[in-house]
Amino acid sequence: MDLLDFFRGVHTWRRLQVLLNGLPPRSRLAIAQAQDDELAEQYLRVHGEPQPSRAPHLAEYGPEAQRLDRLINGVEALFKRVSDAVGAKTTLPPPPTVPVTAIERARERRSMERLSALTDEAYAAMQRST
Repeated sequence: MDLLDFFRGVHTWRRLQVLLNGLPPRSRLAIAQAQDDELAEQYLRVHGEPQPSRAPHLAEYGPEAQRLDRLINGVEALFKRVSDAVGAKTTLPPPPTVPVTAIERARERRSMERLSALTDEAYAAMQRST
């Protein structure tokens, strides 16, 4: 399929959108979009804060991920049983480090801006009261 065919009118723009939406979540396009700060800001302006997804995307949750989840759950249960047996406090290993997306960086920037605005407002209120 020639990408120029969309500009030539051979294929519709809707078809291109369907094709792009059908790409796997870990495609190069999806990874590039997840790291694009400008796209993240634009997304937040248009859609507001997205609801955080707690479950992995079905396309990413294959047999390997399921086995890893079972393994992690088993290791954590083993940690708890051993800790209980020796009377020690249960301490689980720290969670793994995950990549940070542009949306998460944009959320953090917005959160810091709100915090800064609240701090400035609190200082202004304290100045007025004295």
